[in-house]
Amino acid sequence: MPGDPSNGTHRAIVSSWRDVTQYAIDPVLYFREQTIPATEMTPDLVAYRRHHSGDMVHQTLAMPRREHFLFHRNLADHLLTGEPLAAPLVDSIKVVAILEAAKQSALKGCPVEIADA
Repeated sequence: MPGDPSNGTHRAIVSSWRDVTQYAIDPVLYFREQTIPATEMTPDLVAYRRHHSGDMVHQTLAMPRREHFLFHRNLADHLLTGEPLAAPLVDSIKVVAILEAAKQSALKGCPVEIADA
C-alpha cells in the first residue's frame, strides 16, 4: 500500500559501487594500469528519508576507516593467544551451503532445502 513505512517508500539506504583504475610508473612500459574491483572498494552510501512535507531528503553517510588484514590478524591471534575466531569454520560451512543452495535453486527454478549442519 502506498505510504506504508514498511514498503520502502519512507526511507532507504542505497550503496553505489565502482571499479577504480590505478596507474603506476613502470620503467619498461612507461606506466602500468591496474583495475581494482568494486568488491575491494568502500561503497558510497546515501540514506534517503521522506520529510513530513513529502519530499525525499538524502544524506551521504560516512564510512568507518577500513582496517586491512583483519581476518589474518584474527587468525594469527587465534593461533598465538587462543583468541576466538571471528569467522568460525562452522559458520563458513553454512555460508557455502547457502550459496550452493542458491545456485541449485537458480538452475532448477525452484526452492532447494538445506540440511542443518
